[in-house]
Amino acid sequence: MASPLSAATLFNVQGMVAVITGGGSGIGLTMTKTLVLNGARRVYIIGRRESILRSAAESIDPNVVIPIQGDVTKIEDLEEISATITQQEGSINLLIANAGIMGPRPLKTFSSEALSEKEKAQQYASHALATPMEDFTNTYHVNGSAVYYTAMAFLPLLVAGNENTATTGSTSQIITTSSIAGFSRLPGASFAYNSSKAAVTHMSKMLASALVGFRIQFLASPFHRMFSLDNLAISYPHATTERVSVPWLFIYAGAVPLGILIAWALLVRPGAHKAHVTLLGWGISMVLTMFITDVIKNAVGRPRPDLIARCKPKPGTPAHTLVTWESDGFELMYPDNVLYPANLLRLFESKLHVCENNSSTLNKVIYDLYLPGLLVS
Repeated sequence: MASPLSAATLFNVQGMVAVITGGGSGIGLTMTKTLVLNGARRVYIIGRRESILRSAAESIDPNVVIPIQGDVTKIEDLEEISATITQQEGSINLLIANAGIMGPRPLKTFSSEALSEKEKAQQYASHALATPMEDFTNTYHVNGSAVYYTAMAFLPLLVAGNENTATTGSTSQIITTSSIAGFSRLPGASFAYNSSKAAVTHMSKMLASALVGFRIQFLASPFHRMFSLDNLAISYPHATTERVSVPWLFIYAGAVPLGILIAWALLVRPGAHKAHVTLLGWGISMVLTMFITDVIKNAVGRPRPDLIARCKPKPGTPAHTLVTWESDGFELMYPDNVLYPANLLRLFESKLHVCENNSSTLNKVIYDLYLPGLLVS
């Protein structure tokens, strides 16, 4: 018997029945293959293009992968598909709301860089206004509204799947495919797509609270706050090395004030009670200073002055370009790139300018798991 800690057990989805919207291509197709290879009993893939779905099913295993044509933006299609699967299976264990579209993009390049600021603004606005508003809102319709209605359409099947967990070893689950775009504000990105993915991320959190009986997870790499090498807030050329060593820091911050208090006591000759209160005040002030400093650093994320010096930017990286250590070749200067300092940098990146939720470390641990591990965790 395999150990419950073995990879074969941890990443096993034996006997599961799954439904994946947009499962015939892209990320959805990869999910379909992953589930089948790890033992899923049946995987229903839903999409508008029947030929794509059938091709995907035949390339994997047509006995396991069942294509169903349907439009996730139409409630009647979702209800019909749910009824079909109810007749064939009676229940499902996993729903992956993966279908999505990119949506319209803003203008990226101007007809000429010699244009005035006013002319560029006119071109930018004209390009945006030439896009029908229906195209913009349709992105929300597919990427946002459809996720909610898909979850609701298959909710009874998921509840039925919870009644028989002996086979799969886990309760029914819903996974929604979000995107790092939901956290990004880079110019040139699709306003419709990015904001729709931000909506999906928050909707996943709401579903996780509303449907307590299910484990709701959304698939997205954690967002790393971007910064430039010439950012004055994190550039301190004079602080690439410690100007005050730790022993001298304690001398300056603790021993010197204590020496001043002792000298004062020798000159003034206070009573025993006053001397005791003075020394007690010194000790309390030292403790409070260290405590408050740590609280502030943890709350608002104060970066090290030598942050850039502790990293090795890829040669040729423009100083004024927004970068991250991950995408532009930063190498952490820690032995073996150990997890703790690496995650400290992640926390710093998430709080470079403002106080934000610092759950990116936990998210990184969750997101780095393989899909089958997510399903049975």
